[in-house]
Amino acid sequence: MSNRTANIIVVFLLTLVFFIAFFSVKNDSLTMDEVAHLPSGYSYLTQKDMRLNPEHPPLIKDLAAFPLLFIKNIKFPSEISAWQKDVNGQWDFGRYFLYNTGNPADKMIFWGRMPMILILILLGFFIFKWAKELFGNKAGLLALFLFSFSPTLLAHGRLVTTDVGAAAGATVATYYFLKSLKSPAKKNIIIAGIVFGIAQLLNFSENLLVPFF
Repeated sequence: MSNRTANIIVVFLLTLVFFIAFFSVKNDSLTMDEVAHLPSGYSYLTQKDMRLNPEHPPLIKDLAAFPLLFIKNIKFPSEISAWQKDVNGQWDFGRYFLYNTGNPADKMIFWGRMPMILILILLGFFIFKWAKELFGNKAGLLALFLFSFSPTLLAHGRLVTTDVGAAAGATVATYYFLKSLKSPAKKNIIIAGIVFGIAQLLNFSENLLVPFF
């Protein structure tokens, strides 16, 4: 199979994944973790304060909240006790922030999920790229095909959670780590180090990459 044909199929499959994820989030209710993650990310970016949801690193939540910076007149309820006093007020704060301040909750949730879908697409691309380099175009397309129709990835990859982000971080970090071992040029080592560092900002379970590597 030629590279051109393989690339056309890759674009088709990744576009299909994008549209499945994109159209499935419309009018889809908020999940439990998103109640904490999306408002937490917004608080990190606007208040420069990380008191909410400290059990996960900030990067996924920051990326999800970034589009919210372009939505006008979002009210941040810094006066409520869930922000000021509660030890673990992320759930109460999230519900109040989204549904009790007059903020456009549906619009915020929709746009907060868009960066998550892009991370899903990035994961699919690297799955194809890695399998192709190891075993050729057909193997890469088979891996991408299985990825593209995985119910687990399609369900979770469109939500503001750290799970698929952690999978992407582990996959890409491992790819570049092995590349730096096979070809230990300065460029490859630096890229591997940067990607490993980014992975650590996605989910605390990425600490397992240390003994794994």
